[in-house]
Amino acid sequence: PLVRLKKYMLKKKILSEGEDKDIWNDAERKVSDSVTKYEAMQDAPPESIFNYMFAQLPLELREQQERMKGEAG
Repeated sequence: PLVRLKKYMLKKKILSEGEDKDIWNDAERKVSDSVTKYEAMQDAPPESIFNYMFAQLPLELREQQERMKGEAG
């Protein structure tokens, strides 16, 4: 679909080759910057996966979280 859209936009003069190249270069830069930021992040402890699942963690999952904390430490 992207190739077809690009061809259509070029044909209708909605987009130029230079603009297309600028869009791709900008996207590549943003992805590269995001990857660099992600790779620089400190690893989260495995038990933190429970922190964002529920507003209030069910008892069974709290128990699992505690077991993970015990295994990691």
